[in-house]
Amino acid sequence: MTIMRYRLLFGCIIVIFISCGRICLCGELIDLDNGWQYRYGDSPVDEAGVPLWIKKDVAVHWRSFSPPFNPPERNKRNFLWLKKNLPASKFNHPTLYLTNVMTDFQVYSNEESIYSFGSFKSNKRDRSSVISWHLIPLKPEPEGYTLYFRIYSTDQDYIGIPVMADNKALFGDHADVLGFVVKNGWDRFVLGCFFMLVGIFSFDAFMHRFAKKPYYLLSFGIFTFFIGLAFALSNDLMQLIFDCSPVRYFGSLLGVVLFPVGFFSFFEYIVLKQQKRTLRVIWQVLLVYGLMIWILDLVNIIHYNTYLFAIILLKNTGVKFV
Repeated sequence: MTIMRYRLLFGCIIVIFISCGRICLCGELIDLDNGWQYRYGDSPVDEAGVPLWIKKDVAVHWRSFSPPFNPPERNKRNFLWLKKNLPASKFNHPTLYLTNVMTDFQVYSNEESIYSFGSFKSNKRDRSSVISWHLIPLKPEPEGYTLYFRIYSTDQDYIGIPVMADNKALFGDHADVLGFVVKNGWDRFVLGCFFMLVGIFSFDAFMHRFAKKPYYLLSFGIFTFFIGLAFALSNDLMQLIFDCSPVRYFGSLLGVVLFPVGFFSFFEYIVLKQQKRTLRVIWQVLLVYGLMIWILDLVNIIHYNTYLFAIILLKNTGVKFV
């Protein structure tokens, strides 16, 4: 592709997504950060396999606690039940929206399971869940809802639904929820695309001047392309475009691993000579260490929380175009 084609593609992406961000409207959404109840342990079931704790004719002691994340007195138990009452539905297609629930969980309504995520057997959290969100369709109920969440986690520091900061639990119409996802994700997606295209420009310029060995262009391309890849793939909007959480997770992780390599390598070629050796050692160590971590994570040998934190940070970082 020529430089002119790159510019045209970049211009089209910017125009399309800025337009989406400006015209995308979302109606009323109910924030579910308060009014939760909890109970540790797992519910016994009846002959049909229905948990007794969700039945109306069974008396169960629930404790109030908000937000519904890491309630007290866990005592090393792996199961947590949450209860939440929702108002009567005035939506055509009522939907529950949850983000960053990094545990196995089920949702019950009217004494039946309406949603399930995870196997409830693994000793490790699904790592790709850190960049996933959940749409849970509900049936219209004129008298309101009582929802029950069965949550499983072997991590003694993490259980529940993390309703805090940019992590949301919302209730509204399906179209309004999707509008919320687009409105809050398009800016980061545009930023990711911008960085990736800058990286492609740098790679193209490097190839055209290959005989002169302008390695600073290659380094700058690695830095911008992979930070853009991490931004784009970890963004909530990307799930609407490409709903494959493992690919998005490991692609984001690769971006987080490689963009510091490009950053320090780029500065190696533009700083004074006395700092070159130090910077070269830094990016080489980062390259070997980062790729080793990525491969070990890919084959499910380790789960490295530092890079996981970096993905969360990129996921919740962005700019606002007004």
